[in-house]
Amino acid sequence: MTAAVRFEHVDVVFGPGRREALERLDRGQGRDQIYESTGNLVAVHDASLFVDEGEILVLMGLSGSGKSSLLRCVNGLNQVSRGKVLVHDGRAEVDVASCDPATLRRLRQNRISMVFQQFALMPWLTVRDNVGFGLDIRGMARAERDRLVTEKLRIVHLDKFEDKYAHELSGGMKQRALIASAIACRPRLLLADEPTTALDVTVQARILELLRELNRRHGLSIILVSHDLGVIAETCDRVLVMRDGMVVEQGS
Repeated sequence: MTAAVRFEHVDVVFGPGRREALERLDRGQGRDQIYESTGNLVAVHDASLFVDEGEILVLMGLSGSGKSSLLRCVNGLNQVSRGKVLVHDGRAEVDVASCDPATLRRLRQNRISMVFQQFALMPWLTVRDNVGFGLDIRGMARAERDRLVTEKLRIVHLDKFEDKYAHELSGGMKQRALIASAIACRPRLLLADEPTTALDVTVQARILELLRELNRRHGLSIILVSHDLGVIAETCDRVLVMRDGMVVEQGS
């Protein structure tokens, strides 16, 4: 089976002295010792994993374990200090950690989308225009743009609310609008950073069901960050556990 994304010995270090921090890691020093000595935070250390096409992988761990830091390497929001993040672009694997800006933009436009934990709808736009915003930036023809937006709004069951603004929506509706925005460009890989954290239990279940539906019906590969055992039990094909920036366990 083809991997949608592969991580090979990924390190992520935040701070001005990354080289020194990596050298100290290689000498066996821990993240606390490195932070105290250099002021650099080792967010991820030596992470190797894969996500198959059409799979839902959950990254699990306590706050500060490195799961979000690792997730954001996939679309280049976090810079990889060492290692490779290989995303399949439909023809070959592309190393996000070393590719040129034009290639990264192409992956973000056509292959990878992300749903953030915080509601990030633009308040001056309607739901419909929020969903279509990325397509407008790409210069898509109006008729095709409108067709895609209508299609995605129906998938997330917001077609009756397309003319509403963010302040007129519930938390769950806002999250569904963000998912519609994320899938409007027809990506093959969806990154979801704790998308149900700010929602009550009933709404969480609806969002998770929507993600499963996108996975089953459209073959969308999903990497989902969570620390909620209920989310994991209900959603994933595999789970990967992180602690102190390292992968400590993974399996079904």
